[in-house]
Amino acid sequence: MSALAASLITLVATAALAIVGTYFTTRRNLEATFDTSLRDLRIDAYKALWKELEALAKYARPESLAKREALELAATLRVWYFETGGLFLSHRTRQDYFALLDGLETVTSSGEKRLRAEDDEFLRVLGSRLRTGMTADVGTRRTFPFRETDRDPAARRRTFGEPGGAGRLVVARGRRRFLLFGPRRLTLTSEGLGKTHWEPERTAFSARVTEQGSVDERVFLLESTHVVEGPKGWRRGATEPRRGSTIWVERDPES
Repeated sequence: MSALAASLITLVATAALAIVGTYFTTRRNLEATFDTSLRDLRIDAYKALWKELEALAKYARPESLAKREALELAATLRVWYFETGGLFLSHRTRQDYFALLDGLETVTSSGEKRLRAEDDEFLRVLGSRLRTGMTADVGTRRTFPFRETDRDPAARRRTFGEPGGAGRLVVARGRRRFLLFGPRRLTLTSEGLGKTHWEPERTAFSARVTEQGSVDERVFLLESTHVVEGPKGWRRGATEPRRGSTIWVERDPES
């Protein structure tokens, strides 16, 4: 190979490497710029939504939401989605947003003027999870991964009891077992996989529960000290009655 040919090969290889390096550097810079711009847009949009979720605060609320307040909150969240921030929701936070909307639509379908304490807690937990999702989207609390494993309330076998009832809920995540004892029977998920549908990033699972011949799809939200069970999803035009929410309190498995 002549010296000229070797020089040409070296020149071409150097140019190719420079082009590839420039491409990846430019792409990385564009991604960083996009991420920064998206974060700024999300912060502005999420601030408005955060303010509206004050109605579902855990502390300093003297009583549960009135049905009118829940309906007003649902309408406000719908307007926010289409006029302010729906475009900026991440996939995970969008799931939490619609879970809260579904919960609001479902619990307000009863004729009560004020929500039951259990339904109010169901909505509070859904609102809390939406706020957690928003902080993860913008990184203001650096809660990465979304829920830390050492704080995962389903990381060990736990037993919960239904206040005032004989029901017992056993959660053992390691073997994917979710057992419901008492008058109700926990059966297959909507996917028909023969087991409950576990969502580790939301520390929640859904299942079909059979009670006195009727089947209702339920969601179980695992918190640090209790489980909130509520109706899963809201269907337009549905006529079948939906059972309200239940709060399962952790107890000694031997009791």
